[in-house]
Amino acid sequence: MKKYTLPLTALAALTFALGLPRAIAETVRLTNPGFEDGVYGWNVPDSDGGMSQASGAAADEGETGLRVADDTAEAGSNFRSSRFSVLPGETITVTFRARTVDGDGIGVYLHFWNGDDNLISRDEGGTVVCQIPKKAREWETYTLTATVPSGAVKGELQIHSYQKSKVTADFDSFKVEKSQ
Repeated sequence: MKKYTLPLTALAALTFALGLPRAIAETVRLTNPGFEDGVYGWNVPDSDGGMSQASGAAADEGETGLRVADDTAEAGSNFRSSRFSVLPGETITVTFRARTVDGDGIGVYLHFWNGDDNLISRDEGGTVVCQIPKKAREWETYTLTATVPSGAVKGELQIHSYQKSKVTADFDSFKVEKSQ
């Protein structure tokens, strides 16, 4: 029995012609997603306390990554992306590379904000988190997926070590995609 395959362009044309549902992904343009320009394009509030720094020791791809070194049990890191536009019902997929160097208690959050610049509550789907496991000593790719809740107009990434945790972790190569 002979196997037939269609070239990708022919398959796309057939899908379009038949009106089959298809998810079209749009890449969100993050400024400096791999930290090659230090922390440029990211927001580092004073509450971060210097815990989040661009570092060559934290690089997975390229020459620089982000190292979060939280050695206090009183405060957590607070490192944020610029906000990006979203539409309710869209699917947001965040991929990134990370590893835990020491300790435990850090994650990447996806927050959603409404038109009044208020954070949508976690109970309403306004925050989703991907925790980096304590035993993840080697670089791994992580994926965080969420559906944009009603009323949301902006999305934002946050890298946050938990307040009572002591942890050192590295991050690199962030990518955000939106699809219907």
